[in-house]
Amino acid sequence: MISVTDNTVITVDYVATDDAGRRIDDGEPMRYIHGRQQILPALEKGLSGATVGEHRCIELPPDEAYGPRLERLVFEAPPDYFPKGIELKPGQVLRTRHQNREFPLRVVEVEADRVVVDGNHPLAGRTLHFDCRVRSVRPATAAELRNNRPEG
Repeated sequence: MISVTDNTVITVDYVATDDAGRRIDDGEPMRYIHGRQQILPALEKGLSGATVGEHRCIELPPDEAYGPRLERLVFEAPPDYFPKGIELKPGQVLRTRHQNREFPLRVVEVEADRVVVDGNHPLAGRTLHFDCRVRSVRPATAAELRNNRPEG
């Protein structure tokens, strides 16, 4: 039986929760090429060596998931700092660029003279728990390795 190793295509059913037991994600099965940095590195490490049908519970502390929550990434800006014509509202996610990288900014609060935004990843500072079951494992094709993504 083939196990999860580098350059294998893995399909995993999973449910992700935080320490309070809140579901973070339990959507479509996750499909990726193992060893290609397509998922969180610590999650990938936790799935290494698994076989089809195997169940694994993997806990990722903030430093192995989305990092600590940094208060310096929560800041205020005047409304005219933002592009004209955008109606800002709490919960809205804006994209900004810094040093050739794109970053999301979530609008936290909107007032007449200021807008509070948060540049932290929504899961920053949280320990994540992944309840995983490996659905399939197979060698990646040459085309999948070349394109760095599973086909189909």
